[in-house]
Amino acid sequence: MTCPDGRSVTVAQPVTVDGEGELMLTSGNRDPIPVDLDSGSSVTQDVDGPSVLRATGALAPGLLAATQRGKQRAECVVPGGEWWFAAAGAGGSHVSTVTLTNPDDSPAIVDLDVWNADGPVSNDAVRGIAVAGGATVTRDLAELVPGRDDVVVRVVVRQGRVGAHVTDEQTASPESSPVWHPSTAAPSTRVVIPAVPKGKLTLVVGNTGDESARARILVSGARSESVPLDLDAVPVPAGEVVSVELDANTRKLLQSGEASLVVESTAALVGSVRGTVGGRGALTLGAVDAAARRSAVVLPDLPDRTLVLSAVERATAATVHFIGADAWQGRLQPGVSTAVPVPDGASIAWVETDSPHLGAVRGQGPAAINWLPLRELREDRLVPAVRPDQLRTDR
Repeated sequence: MTCPDGRSVTVAQPVTVDGEGELMLTSGNRDPIPVDLDSGSSVTQDVDGPSVLRATGALAPGLLAATQRGKQRAECVVPGGEWWFAAAGAGGSHVSTVTLTNPDDSPAIVDLDVWNADGPVSNDAVRGIAVAGGATVTRDLAELVPGRDDVVVRVVVRQGRVGAHVTDEQTASPESSPVWHPSTAAPSTRVVIPAVPKGKLTLVVGNTGDESARARILVSGARSESVPLDLDAVPVPAGEVVSVELDANTRKLLQSGEASLVVESTAALVGSVRGTVGGRGALTLGAVDAAARRSAVVLPDLPDRTLVLSAVERATAATVHFIGADAWQGRLQPGVSTAVPVPDGASIAWVETDSPHLGAVRGQGPAAINWLPLRELREDRLVPAVRPDQLRTDR
């Protein structure tokens, strides 16, 4: 797993497993160090900069981690070949920085596909970004593709694999700290962003396909989904990004902080929400992929925490296990957002159902806010290997 620049990393193995394994943590220019971690527990380790976690044996399946800086936590990710980020900035009111970490020994080659309000952005600077083995590189979107519009970024790994992370900085507030910008789900005709707080928020949707779309905005609350009063469908032309400031009626439906924003569209879209929440600072939320059976999240280190869950296909019983506190049991419904208060003392939440579900946790304090998505617990994973073709005889 790769973790963005932080001052500590919390690592968890939520599910109890049999057998032994090894966990090594590499941070900045430090040598790798072993981390003692029992199944069904978590541990926090000080770091200095971007980090890489390598696990073997029984500790590898279901491993979960997040990095922390101040009161902000960001998820550590399993390296892969594709990442989506909506509501990124390349100038104007906010600027985003893309960080790419290569955990392997061999080099990786990465392209950035970028779309803005005028369509796809063509620029050689976002092509063929080389990331040496074990290295981390950063790219400022304002330098690569300057502009005032919100942009959608797709990170495509052409060779090797990387962990991709994005941070945002508000240009209107020079003293503000960069905030982590979570990845969002790949384009879909139904985009769900759980645990949306009350605040001045903007929905950013990108149509990266060839077919124009009309998008309908709904709010999924505690009882049902509803369309905000007097809100028309939003046209999203092919290949373009559209930013929509949430109106008073939509914000009213979201004021509890326990609802989800839903976008249903005639063509596949990618979407995120960004904005400011009272005096707690800037925030970006992404669409969340469904987890088949088990999902988990490292909980924010803030006093007021709420986990918001939804079923995807059909109603399902759910158990939320908390490391450090008692479990919660209930039932999830499609099109309904169920809020689960996070008990004091809990450090990790993992959800177990018998049908697909999705969710996110939001934490708030007097001057801070943090949002983290539930991610599916991967209990087995195939890592691509490049080997000579043993069947070829013409070499």
